Amino acid sequence: MTNEDVKDEVSAIKKEISSLKRSSRFIDYYKARDFFRYLYGIRDSIVDLSKKHPKEAFILMKKFVESHESVMDRCDDSDGIISESYVDACDEFGEIGKLADVSIDEAVDLVFEMFTENSYGMYDHVIRSFKDVLKNDGLELLKSRFLSRLSESEIEAQTAEKKKYLDSQRMMDFKTRKVITFSLEDCKEKVIKDISRNIENGLREIADCRSDVDAYIQACVFPKTSYNYDDFRDSDKKRIASRLLNQKRASEVLEWLNEMEEDSWDSEPIKLRIAALELLNRTEEAQQERISWFNLTLSHSIFREIMEHATPQFREEFQKEAIKTIFNSDRVSTALDFFVQRKFIDECSILVQSKVDSLSEESYYSVRPAAKMLRDKHPLSATLLYRKMIDCIAGKGESKYYDYAVKDLLTCEELSKKIDDYKCFKSHGEYFADFQEKHKRKSETEEDIV
Repeated sequence: MTNEDVKDEVSAIKKEISSLKRSSRFIDYYKARDFFRYLYGIRDSIVDLSKKHPKEAFILMKKFVESHESVMDRCDDSDGIISESYVDACDEFGEIGKLADVSIDEAVDLVFEMFTENSYGMYDHVIRSFKDVLKNDGLELLKSRFLSRLSESEIEAQTAEKKKYLDSQRMMDFKTRKVITFSLEDCKEKVIKDISRNIENGLREIADCRSDVDAYIQACVFPKTSYNYDDFRDSDKKRIASRLLNQKRASEVLEWLNEMEEDSWDSEPIKLRIAALELLNRTEEAQQERISWFNLTLSHSIFREIMEHATPQFREEFQKEAIKTIFNSDRVSTALDFFVQRKFIDECSILVQSKVDSLSEESYYSVRPAAKMLRDKHPLSATLLYRKMIDCIAGKGESKYYDYAVKDLLTCEELSKKIDDYKCFKSHGEYFADFQEKHKRKSETEEDIV
């Protein structure tokens, strides 16, 4: 690529970025995905340029990530894909900075400004992105810059600015219909709180860059210099436990996890506990944690983990107990999914014939794979599941799904040729007659199903 070619490419990318900043066109939800691809195209062009001309690419990437403010102000980013393109670009920014041989001082100034003026959260991980550029000296300088934000002069300047801004908004109290006034003390308290939160987040990022879990723990309670477990949120305790596990500090992992409130919806603490117990060679306790977890979730993946860590004798005993637990559960869809995933065909058939009426209408993604698995060996059980899906579609009256119901009816007819005994269930002829009677008042379009 000649110098002229480089100039032309840089000029073209600059125009695209300038267009992003100038435009006032609103990007609605339906146009967001195309716009996301457009943004990625610009980002990819800059990344490609960085391979041979990193300094020019660095300047362009800075302009591109800065364009997010004007873009986010005029788009519906309900799916988060537009912001994702900028977050990814910010990750690439640090890599390009390394290629461009950006100095530590320049990186500190840039990262500090981006992290402290992070209105949309796009720069949450900019410190991590520039880790290799900042190196240890730069991270230390950055830490000092963050802490200096709590100086009296800085707080006073921002307090005055905050009060001026709030007063200009003329916010109304809806009850008294009077303009709300903010005292300097109120504004100062708000400023200190905002600055402290930003410093806390910055110190966390610096600690992670250094893989310093003790510094991370201290950052979580900034500006405190001493702490106890009650000073931490459960989400922080979990993050701390994860970082301690990475450092092989398993005993401390368990201490932090023991201070958390139990949450049956959150599996991460259980995974951390099991990993820590394994690291401490407390394998029986780890296995018991898995079993308790399985009894709570009926998860086939946890079942697989238990079997992988079990002796042959225990495997047989546990499988019998697990199947008994699953049959006794009132979570029929979960039980059905377990049997399908584990390919327990006979057990699946028994479950279907005993609890098919308990399957919810939202169980489609469990029911269809189960029906397919049962067709050859247990045609009656498969038929009951196909009927479940047919009744669900017909009951909702959504014609766009009628083709599926028709195919399932035809499948039931084929399966009926393999069924000698319907037990307590209706034969195919009886079911079909009842179905026609129940849905005879449907419109002509709906009658296609019958």
